[in-house]
Amino acid sequence: KLGAFNNALLANMAKTLDGDFGAMKFALANAGKDVRYYTRLAGEYGVPSPVGAGTNTALATAIAQGYGEEYFPIIVKAQAELNDVEL
Repeated sequence: KLGAFNNALLANMAKTLDGDFGAMKFALANAGKDVRYYTRLAGEYGVPSPVGAGTNTALATAIAQGYGEEYFPIIVKAQAELNDVEL
C-alpha cells in the first residue's frame, strides 16, 4: 500500500525541483486570488491563519516579480531569485 504522500499532486510538485515549471497548469495569479479570498474569509470569522497569510505574501511577491501569468510551480523560481539561490 502506498502512503498518503505518494500522490499525483506531490509528484507534480516534485517535477518543479527538476525544472519542470509546467507540470501544474494553474496560473500563479489565480492561486493568489484564491488565497486572498481564503485569508479574507478567515479574517472575517476571526480564524488565525498564519500559513495562509505567509502564502498570500509569497504569492503576491512572485506576482510583483512578474510571474503572475506563469504556472503555479514558478513560485519556486521566484523564491530562488529572492534568496539568490541557483536552481
